Amino acid sequence: MIIFSMAKMPYAVVQWDAVPFLLVALWIRFDERMTKMGADFVLGTACLWYAFRLLRWANVTINQICAKLDIYCFTLKKRKKD
Repeated sequence: MIIFSMAKMPYAVVQWDAVPFLLVALWIRFDERMTKMGADFVLGTACLWYAFRLLRWANVTINQICAKLDIYCFTLKKRKKD
């Protein structure tokens, strides 16, 4: 929230990324036919989904910052010839 306020950007009050995890948790809790192996599979799949989302977010964010500041991430620019 601090970054959003410093950047003068709107902050989403409802975090929609939490909805799939909430649905998975409710499914595991209230489905009587769900086995431990099934719950482990569903949670593993949710973990992979969130890992993909996190890496994608980091990639997009780094690219936007680098484009805005005209810099390269983790590399040096080639020297300009005078």
